[in-house]
Amino acid sequence: MNISNISPTSDAAARTESARQDEQLKQACRDFEGLFISIIMKEGMKPGMEQSEDAPTETGAGLQELAIEQVAYDLGSKGTLGLADTLYQQMRNFTGRNRDE
Repeated sequence: MNISNISPTSDAAARTESARQDEQLKQACRDFEGLFISIIMKEGMKPGMEQSEDAPTETGAGLQELAIEQVAYDLGSKGTLGLADTLYQQMRNFTGRNRDE
């Protein structure tokens, strides 16, 4: 009986690689949710800012945009809307990695 072809490390390496790819997919979904929230917030603020007499200066607008992006990123990383979780599950199903490993 030849057991030289049996490699427990290859199974462990495959599981590790799968877990790494899974984590990358989760992060991409959270990033997408943050981007989506950012776009919604910016578009939602446009009408009010265009009509406001106290419209921010160019510098103020840039700082406001950074603040919106940070808030959106924080909300997205927490999965506030649930969009990241839904997208993650759909992508796992699409890639064929829908079983718990």
